Amino acid sequence: MKNKLLISVIVLIILVAATILIIKANSNEIQIENPIVKYNDKEISTIKTYFYYTSRLRSKYNYYVDDNDVIESLDALSALPNTELKIGFPHEPNSYMVVKMLDNGNYEKLFEIKDVNKEIHNIITPSTTGKYIYSISASYEEGTGIYYFAVDVQTNN
Repeated sequence: MKNKLLISVIVLIILVAATILIIKANSNEIQIENPIVKYNDKEISTIKTYFYYTSRLRSKYNYYVDDNDVIESLDALSALPNTELKIGFPHEPNSYMVVKMLDNGNYEKLFEIKDVNKEIHNIITPSTTGKYIYSISASYEEGTGIYYFAVDVQTNN
């Protein structure tokens, strides 16, 4: 009888310790760094507006900022027309999509990369001068994030 009680206590202690370790391991927020967009050697800052964690244990870290607030505050980097903007990810996504905001507030899908190991795609700035707003939607193993950045296309950069 004493052996059964001792075994039950040991099993209970192991289960409690394992539960505490699992909760602690899943309670730390995973910081997914923003994508990096570069024009020549200049980095264009990207701003995260949304991140939704797929894990229920991490869902308390879900993040949302109103897109309109961010769009109004974006600092645009000057770039020449028809030049390449390179997209990089410090934390590699499974897939990502890039859209450009149109004058009417709708979005135009520029491209979607479904397998980052097989495809690389960068943005070519428009031929017409003006301020352009872009959004990158990236799908990671940990969740999905949406990021914004702006480019001011000028003929004399």
